Amino acid sequence: MALLIKLVEKSQMSNQTLISNFSRSRISISSQVIDEMKEEPMRDTNMLQTIQIPWWIIIHTNVPLCTYYFGPFDNLEEANNAQLGYIEDLNQEKAQDIKVIIKQCQPTNLTIMKG
Repeated sequence: MALLIKLVEKSQMSNQTLISNFSRSRISISSQVIDEMKEEPMRDTNMLQTIQIPWWIIIHTNVPLCTYYFGPFDNLEEANNAQLGYIEDLNQEKAQDIKVIIKQCQPTNLTIMKG
């Protein structure tokens, strides 16, 4: 993250270009945050709190062969607390071989059917 902050501080790109570049890296950042980073270099701790990637519950099943994304959640604890409900729903729908991962990301598709 510190590398991203240095990139913004030294960048001559417009805020819109930076936002677009961050989006491709699946990082949400606002123009206001970019302005603050340019005005007050290396205010790392405040910037790290402002730039936040949401938490998602990712559930893979083999029957059906599918990946589901549930979220976004503000923090890991919130996602952990919610995962059981999603697993119970999939069990009721007779899903088999359920695997759960919780991580920070920004999925483009919430349900991915395979095969």
